[in-house]
Amino acid sequence: MYSDETPVGLCIAYQQGRLILMKNDKDEDPIAVDTSMILNKVKWNPTGTMIAVAGCSLEYEEKRAVVKFFDSKGNHLKNLRIPNA
Repeated sequence: MYSDETPVGLCIAYQQGRLILMKNDKDEDPIAVDTSMILNKVKWNPTGTMIAVAGCSLEYEEKRAVVKFFDSKGNHLKNLRIPNA
């Protein structure tokens, strides 16, 4: 059925910025990610190896529109700041 090698395929995203990455709905060891954002959109890439989250970053004094990229293990890869948004 599922093993340690089974890739993450389910993402539960909360508007307050929390992601829960799971192999399936019965995964007993989910990965929790705090994006430090207010989320508007979340999208997997076609191969399921990366997830992009878009919204307003909470890491700065003023709100900034940003897209953050994470791998399927929840590791932060990159930020893409959206100018004048």
